[in-house]
Amino acid sequence: CLRRDLDLTHTMFAFGDVLEGVRARIIDKDNHPAWRIKRIEDVRVEDVERMFASPWSPNEHPLRALHG
Repeated sequence: CLRRDLDLTHTMFAFGDVLEGVRARIIDKDNHPAWRIKRIEDVRVEDVERMFASPWSPNEHPLRALHG
């Protein structure tokens, strides 16, 4: 679970709109984010699968030593 959470967090910052949300809410305080995907209906299965793909191989994952 922790490995998956790290993978998801990594890809959310790399490919998601986390930074745009931070910009709109905290940095510029305009509360008008320019989301990459405007409507939930426009989210593709490939987009969701990409978010859960690990950027690391199993042997290189930073949390590879965790057993569970």
